[in-house]
Amino acid sequence: MANLAAEQIDLGPSKVANEGKAFVLPHPEWLGIQTFISTAQQLPTTKATMDATLPAKPSGTDALFAKLLTAYKTLKTSCDQFEKITLPDSVTCASNVVTYNNKVQTYYPALIKELEKYNEDATTAAEIAANETIMKRFAAVCDLLIREAAKHHEHAQKVYNALKSFSAETLVSRQDIVNLHLEFSNEFDTEEGVIAKLEKRIKFIKDLIDELQKEYEHDVIVAATSATYAFMPPFGTIAAAIVMGVYTDKAIKIKAQIEGYEEEADKLKGTLAADRIVSATLASVKQDLVNLQSKIDAALPGIGKIQGLWFSMEHSLKEAKTILKDNVQDLPAFMATLGLENAQLEWKTASVAAAKYTEIAFIKVIPAANTKKLSRAADEFMQHLKVVHLAK
Repeated sequence: MANLAAEQIDLGPSKVANEGKAFVLPHPEWLGIQTFISTAQQLPTTKATMDATLPAKPSGTDALFAKLLTAYKTLKTSCDQFEKITLPDSVTCASNVVTYNNKVQTYYPALIKELEKYNEDATTAAEIAANETIMKRFAAVCDLLIREAAKHHEHAQKVYNALKSFSAETLVSRQDIVNLHLEFSNEFDTEEGVIAKLEKRIKFIKDLIDELQKEYEHDVIVAATSATYAFMPPFGTIAAAIVMGVYTDKAIKIKAQIEGYEEEADKLKGTLAADRIVSATLASVKQDLVNLQSKIDAALPGIGKIQGLWFSMEHSLKEAKTILKDNVQDLPAFMATLGLENAQLEWKTASVAAAKYTEIAFIKVIPAANTKKLSRAADEFMQHLKVVHLAK
């Protein structure tokens, strides 16, 4: 005969019912993960897609960009996996709490009614048979809920493992990106790097164009006013023709030079813009990966608590089933240890928190940055780096 009335059998999510974060990530952190994933999924993974997003062909060797595209592709693959599988599975993890609560709200009151019918003083065959029927019904409900809890525990374990894998994969990607960022920085962002050289060359061309433009305007004025020499015969007419011809030809040649330099400057500006975008994007991805880890770390305890919840439910239901099977002697005390009514309230609280998770889980933030905006942001970013560098 078993009499465990003094021991509390927890048939509710008491350890997590009052912790809303057990089933929902803090909104800013979850939004941060979603933003990162959306951004990473838009990273170029082939030369063609990269070229399509840039205003011009960037500087750097094909081998260097091949490494960058490979790193982006690896990161994108992890993010695609997270969005397509792990994210929906995490929502299912929360939905399981909601579904289980619905069963609890139906079955727990039914269990109370069945146990209230139990006759502790049964002596006749009919009374004993009625008690056995009650125990069988109780056991059947327990078995159903045990199977549900076991299934949900397995699913929670799957989500936890997937989240750990995503964490490990992004840590590898972070190290790859950190190494690439250092390599690109050495080639692009130093005082003698590609970007600095492009800026110097563009400035040199601009100054040269300004000088040529002044000379051109002077030659045009001379050529245009040389006709006045015709009013000083007899040599004025000859001089005017010579002067007009010399300065007109000179002006035409200078104009051609200006146009040539302007064309070169435009190409260099395109390359500079592309280089800045590549550099700023890589720096941004690196920083986002550094920040991502804390957001993932915030998700793992919640999933871990859900795992613990389902394991606890399996254990508690099996214990309750065993006690009743052994013909508990003090039924009121046994019902008190189950705390079914309180467990119902706890499940309802947990269900509300889980439902909130499902509401925000699929919020998606898609960056709406076109090339011009990204280029402008890159310019601002690079200018900020210069200010920080000069301040050191």
